[in-house]
Amino acid sequence: MKTKAVIIGVAVIAISVGAWLVFDRPRRADPEKVKVAIGTWAGFGNAIVGRDADLFPGIKVELSIVDDPTVLSSGLGKDYMVIQSSMDYAAQMLANGLDGQVILITDESAGGDAIITDSHILTIEQLTAKRVGFTAGPASEWLLVGALEKHNMSMKDIKYKDFTDPLAARDAYVGGDLDALVIWEPFIAQAKTRRQSNTMISSRELPERVFGVLIASRSMLKNHELMGRFLRGWFEADQYRISHHEAATEMIGKALQTTPEDTRQMLDGTKIASSARNRYYFVGNGKGQPPLQTLMEKALAYWKSKGDVKQEHSLSEPISSMSIDFFRNLR
Repeated sequence: MKTKAVIIGVAVIAISVGAWLVFDRPRRADPEKVKVAIGTWAGFGNAIVGRDADLFPGIKVELSIVDDPTVLSSGLGKDYMVIQSSMDYAAQMLANGLDGQVILITDESAGGDAIITDSHILTIEQLTAKRVGFTAGPASEWLLVGALEKHNMSMKDIKYKDFTDPLAARDAYVGGDLDALVIWEPFIAQAKTRRQSNTMISSRELPERVFGVLIASRSMLKNHELMGRFLRGWFEADQYRISHHEAATEMIGKALQTTPEDTRQMLDGTKIASSARNRYYFVGNGKGQPPLQTLMEKALAYWKSKGDVKQEHSLSEPISSMSIDFFRNLR
């Protein structure tokens, strides 16, 4: 009987250790609240999936849907611990004094952002002196600048109008007040209801140009243990999204209040950034500065040339060192 008891005891210990190895996700009686603000874009969907499937260990994620970049920047550290942005606009906000750092890449646009034109405009060069509309702030302007630069042109070569609301930009194009429109899904499909419209160029032709990031507040950054759990939960949500695609898509659409068709169009137009892609952006080949910082500095140079950032401002440690270590140590 003593031998049997010892065997049972060893088995129980082995099972306990095995369970700890498999489910290395610390749980707390009172999970810590992390307030996260994301936009109406499926590329931020891991936040929704992680919340709804309870995949952030020891964390209760409280989500807000916020598309106004000024509300996001003013709310970081006060109303939100983590906010969404596009890479290019994150560079502008951080250089202008936003007290935070980029902690991960959410997604890379792969056709989900595009320049829509009427049928007689087939090349970038033909945008010269044409009326081009876009929503000011994240992504669209940066995509347009990249497309123009690729053809040795600049914003000075076009007549551009920036809008504060993508719906207003869409309606102006559909109504014929614009010759071209820079916008994202699901508004691309909606804008193309204008007769004889076409996608002239999309983010698929300009890789590593338009991608989303999360920025954490200073208080969040100081709590390395919480940061580690949040990052692990994000990529657990990513695995869940892949293995439970239909359920995850439904979660995302419900939270964003988008139709199933619009949700699918957004997901089809972006690539959710894996941990491996994050490692590339945050670590690169381990020599020199991370690719993410190089891209942010390029965006910052544009914002300075436009006057949206003062010339003397710079990007001082825009990327979380904790995130760099996290992704460097991933295997």
